[in-house]
Amino acid sequence: MSIWIEESAPNGYALKCFRVGDDQAEHRHFVNAEAKLGPDRRTDAERSALRKDAGQSESRSPAPKLSDVPVPEMTPPEPGERATKFQAVGRREPPPVAGELKGRRHAYIRDGAPVRFKIKKTVGSPWIDFYRVLDSKTGRTGWQARRPAGFVPCPYVASANPFDPVFSGETVFWPEGEKDVDTLARFDLPAFTFGGATDVPEGCGELLAGRDVVILPDNDGGGRIGTRTKITELAGHASRVRVVDFSDLEEGKDVTDWMEAGGTVEALWQRVDAATEVPVAAPTREDSFEPTEARAPDQPVLDQPAPDEPPRIPTLDEFRAVGFVFDGDTPLEPPRYIVKPLLPAKGVGILGGQSGAAKTFSAIELANCLAEGRDFFGHRVVERVGTLIIAAEGAGTLANRLDAVRKAKGGSKNQPIVRREKVPNLSDPAQVLELQRWIRGIDAWMRRKFGVRLGLIVIDTLIAAFGLQDENNSAEAQRVITHMQMLGEPIDAFVLAVHHYGKDEHTGLRGSSAYRAGADVVLSLLAERNQATGEVKGRSLNKAKLRDGEEGRIAGFNLRFVELGTDNDDEPFGACVVEPDLDASAVAPPPRKEALPIRAFREAFHEVMIQSGREVEVRGSGPRVRAITLEELRPEFRRRYTTVDTDETKADAAIRQGLKRAIDACPKQGFETATWGGEKWFWRVDA
Repeated sequence: MSIWIEESAPNGYALKCFRVGDDQAEHRHFVNAEAKLGPDRRTDAERSALRKDAGQSESRSPAPKLSDVPVPEMTPPEPGERATKFQAVGRREPPPVAGELKGRRHAYIRDGAPVRFKIKKTVGSPWIDFYRVLDSKTGRTGWQARRPAGFVPCPYVASANPFDPVFSGETVFWPEGEKDVDTLARFDLPAFTFGGATDVPEGCGELLAGRDVVILPDNDGGGRIGTRTKITELAGHASRVRVVDFSDLEEGKDVTDWMEAGGTVEALWQRVDAATEVPVAAPTREDSFEPTEARAPDQPVLDQPAPDEPPRIPTLDEFRAVGFVFDGDTPLEPPRYIVKPLLPAKGVGILGGQSGAAKTFSAIELANCLAEGRDFFGHRVVERVGTLIIAAEGAGTLANRLDAVRKAKGGSKNQPIVRREKVPNLSDPAQVLELQRWIRGIDAWMRRKFGVRLGLIVIDTLIAAFGLQDENNSAEAQRVITHMQMLGEPIDAFVLAVHHYGKDEHTGLRGSSAYRAGADVVLSLLAERNQATGEVKGRSLNKAKLRDGEEGRIAGFNLRFVELGTDNDDEPFGACVVEPDLDASAVAPPPRKEALPIRAFREAFHEVMIQSGREVEVRGSGPRVRAITLEELRPEFRRRYTTVDTDETKADAAIRQGLKRAIDACPKQGFETATWGGEKWFWRVDA
C-alpha cells in the first residue's frame, strides 16, 4: 500500500491499496494500530476547513435513488489531461473490453435504462466501471470509464427485484456482489447490492425502510467489515436485520459458492431462521460502535479509544451480530440418532476394515436393522429409516446378500432399501449435484410407500466411487468428506462410506488422515487373516471414532452361510450374513502387531547403524550418542517398506507417508531424533 500526508483525511493521512482483494479499512486499522493512533476526534467543521484550505471539493456522494435522476454530464478533462474518452455514443451498452469474462457484464438500471455497467475481466484490473453520461454540447448520451461528478448511486438487482411492489412484503437479501444477486434471483429470492463489501452509499438505508433485511457477507475480512457498515446504514430504517455468515466455507467464499457446493433454498432459509436478529434502532453514543461525528468510510469498525479513555465494551447483541455465541445462548438438546449411540441422525462416517473383515456384509446388516427396527450389534435403532446403497463395487452380489439377511433375520420381502449400480464420479461436484436430485426423489418415494425417510446412504467403496488420483492427498480427502456432506445434507441423512484399512490394521484407514478427521463416526472391522490361506477369524466391530461418545470395542461376530436355492448343477448357492456374538464383547483383542512403517523403520535403523553409525554430540555440544542421519536411513527404509502400488508416483507417495508416520512415532518406540548442522539425526534412547 501507499501512504501520504493529507491533513483533511482521518488521522491526517490517506492510503491506497494495490493488490486485488485488499481491503482499505483493514489496512487503515493496521496502520492505526502500528502507529498507536486513536480515533480522529476532529469535528466535521474542522475537517471541512482543512479541505477548503487544500482546495478540495466539499461535496459528498448523493444518497441512492431508484428513479427520477437526470443523466450526469460527461466529466471534463483536468488541466493537462487528455479529453475524457466518450464511447458507444447513443448506444445502450458500453463497448466490449479486453479480457471481458462471459456473463460478467452487470447492468445497474434506473427508470428502465442502464446507468452503470460493472464488467469483470482478466486483463489488467479485474473490474472496470462504465457510466452513462451526457455530452451537453451535442445533447447525446454515451459511456465513460470514470465515475462522473454528482453520480447518484442505484442498487444492482436481477429478475427478483426487491424494490418492485410485487416483492414489497418479502424478505430482502443483501449479498456482496452482482453474481450473488444473480444466483439468488434464479431461486426467486429478491436481492440487491451496490457492488461490493464496502460499497455502501450513505443514505442507502432509506431504500429499505420497514423491510426485513438479511445480510449475506463473503467469508473474509472485507465481508465482516462491510457487514458492520451495512448494519449502521440500516439502523433506524429496516424493521428487521439478520446476518447469515458462511464461516464454514473457505476464506473468501460466498453464498454463490455455498449454493454451487450443494446448498439449497430450504437450507438457506434454515440459516436465516437460525441467525441472530441485529438491533435496528437508531444508534446512540451509548449503544453504538460509532463516534458522535460521522465515521469516514475507510475508518476501522472498532475505533481505538484515546489514550486517556477506557475502551467501550460492545453490547451482547453487537457481539452476536458478528458471529459470537455465548455460553447459555443455545438451548440444550439431546443428540438425534438412528442407532444410539453409534450413528447420528445426520452426518458422515466411515466403515473401515481389512480385506475379508466383512465390510459390505456389515453394511447390509445395518441396512436391514434400520428397515426392520431391530437392534444393530446390541444397539437400539431409534428410528426406522430407509437406505440407499451406492454400489461402486460388488453390485452383482447385493441382491443375494440382501435376501440372505431377510431369510436369516426375518423381515418383509420389500424393504426401504434401494441400490444405485451405475455410479457417477462423486469427485465431480456437478455429478454430485445431479445425484442430489435423485436422492431427494428416493426420499420422497420411501416416505410415500413405506412411511419412512431415507436416513442412510452407503457408499461402497470410497475409493471406487470417488475415483481418487491419490488417496494420500489431504485436499482430495477433504473433497471426499465435503461431497459426502453434500449428498446427505439436503435430506438430513447419514452418509457412510466403506473404506479399506492399510496392510497393517493398526495404521487405520488407508490414505490421508483427513478421512478420519472429517468423519463424525469411524467404525472399524478387525480380523486375523492368514494371507497365505485366506482364513479369517476373530472378526470384531469397533468404535474407532465417535464425536460424542466413548470409543472402543463393540462386539465380535461371525459370518454364517445362508442357502438361497440351487443352481443348474443342483448345487446350493447363497450368501453370508453377519451373526454378532454379543457375549464376546469383553474378549481381549489379539496381540497388537507392530505396524509396517515402524517395523520397516526399526529394521532399516539397525541395518544402517551397523554400516554408518558414528559417535556425535547432540546438537553439536550435548551428550555423545551413536547416531545416523535421515539421508542415510531413507534408502534402506524404501527397500524394506513394501507397497502393492504399481504406479511409481503413488508408490513413492505411500513410502513417504510411511516414513513420516514412523518418524512421528519415534518417541514411543525408543528412538530420539533432533536436527542440527542441516541434518536430521536418529539414535536409540537406551544406546
